[in-house]
Amino acid sequence: MLAQLVDDLKAGRIPIVAPKEPDLVLTDLVRGLDRVDVTLHPLGFVHYDLQNLTPLGAGEFARLHVWNPKLSPPDAGGAIHDHTWNLSSLILKGSVRNINLKPEPDESGDFTGLRVRYGLTNEFEPAGRYKLTLISDDIHSAGSTYRIPSRIVHESKLLSECAVTLVVGSSDQQADVLGPLILTKGSAAAPGTRVRQVLSRHDAQAILESLLLQP
Repeated sequence: MLAQLVDDLKAGRIPIVAPKEPDLVLTDLVRGLDRVDVTLHPLGFVHYDLQNLTPLGAGEFARLHVWNPKLSPPDAGGAIHDHTWNLSSLILKGSVRNINLKPEPDESGDFTGLRVRYGLTNEFEPAGRYKLTLISDDIHSAGSTYRIPSRIVHESKLLSECAVTLVVGSSDQQADVLGPLILTKGSAAAPGTRVRQVLSRHDAQAILESLLLQP
């Protein structure tokens, strides 16, 4: 089930998700958890890397995110950011609000930017001040899919107690020249997470099993 949904998202298809299928995806993940790296993501979700469980091409990746601030509190850097890759996200459980924004450099703008340089230890470089203009504001619930092109600044907000999303991405070589942009409201950017916390298999499995117990 997991591989089929990833294939649909990669191909640009909108998956039709039957009521029991989210639990089948979680069950697939529990069975293959010994091949999955799990970390706490600074945006406020538990991050399951699915690269060893699904067939992926060059520059492609798949992840399962469990959104729950009690499990993975967001860091002080804030949630407004862009990606250097094209994103497709399928909501398996819960509801998420996605807000797309247009950033414009502005010395008197309300937001301060940082560029992220990923590595064993993440580095953050000042990127100036910005003003943001709303492009779209949409709510996505279980069974729905949304896509965000590379370099679109957005913010995701959890609307339910928790949510589970299946994310598939494809790299954008042109966008990868500069690292992702993170925007924090105010005149000073808050420091981001330099090293993500790794979850043990026991804790990662307990999270999935608790989701399987939910109606």
